[in-house]
Amino acid sequence: MDFFFQIINTLNRSNTFRKIYSLGSPFNGLDDDGDWVEEDHDDNGNGRPDPGETNVDESDEGRINEKSIGLFPIIPTFGFTWDF
Repeated sequence: MDFFFQIINTLNRSNTFRKIYSLGSPFNGLDDDGDWVEEDHDDNGNGRPDPGETNVDESDEGRINEKSIGLFPIIPTFGFTWDF
């Protein structure tokens, strides 16, 4: 009987499995390009980007955005093998 322990993706690399592309809009009231920072741009103090605040609905919101989806996080595995 042998016991083993292994770690998959030890260095926690992103290992891109799929990329998602989306097209933003400068007129939808959302921060499509992700450049809104709560500490710097939250004018009314509600913790979310609202229409009219800085970095929401700018002219650069209409560009194509890319998001990567990773396949595996760090996965520890242990077990045993039994030969007879």
